[in-house]
Amino acid sequence: MDFIKVIKGLNLDLSVCRTPIQILFFNECVMERRSFYTVGYGDLFSSEALELFLKDEMDFDEISDLANYELHEDKESLPHWDEFSPVLKERLEYLKGRRDFAMSKENIIVMNAILNSKCTSLPLWEGSVDKYYLLTLLSIIDWSPYFMNASGWGRDDTFLSIAIDNVFVSSDIEILLPIEEMEKLIYDLDKENVLSYQNTKEWIEGSKKHYQEKDKEIEQKFKAFGLEKVK
Repeated sequence: MDFIKVIKGLNLDLSVCRTPIQILFFNECVMERRSFYTVGYGDLFSSEALELFLKDEMDFDEISDLANYELHEDKESLPHWDEFSPVLKERLEYLKGRRDFAMSKENIIVMNAILNSKCTSLPLWEGSVDKYYLLTLLSIIDWSPYFMNASGWGRDDTFLSIAIDNVFVSSDIEILLPIEEMEKLIYDLDKENVLSYQNTKEWIEGSKKHYQEKDKEIEQKFKAFGLEKVK
């Protein structure tokens, strides 16, 4: 089993299934929120070329020999090639070394919570991410979940953090699921005895109470300012 087969077997994100190299830009596109075209990278790192690389039938530098560029003259003309080349090489070497993609019970519960979220675009502590793109990444790399709480300036948030101790992201992924979904996830983990920090249950209860009270307060202010719809 290799990461290409996992991506195509799960078929979570159609664009990544068609051009698997896109998932290697998760950090740049989501965490750093950079905007650039990856089309030429799809020409260079085709599924066929990646398969040969994963089988040790081609090294990283030889991949360009099979490239059929549509919009670029060569690999040096790709956006940020000098910057991305060593990064992509490191990430591909990591994926080549992975053969076991089985997940822990804890990770499966978290994956299902993300999958079943009402949000297709998940809010992050900074930015947002398409949940199918995120699930694709989580299906091919090693990671572990934990929870954090942050309060102040009118907020009290309990969020899910994804710790990734490898070359794929520059910082942990901090996800703000809707409170009722976060609460269900926390208690699902607790039910299976895989909730790592029991105070998390107190955090989510505090977050829920905070926003219930805040919503009621704002609703009263709407009425006071005459913003309530007249029937």
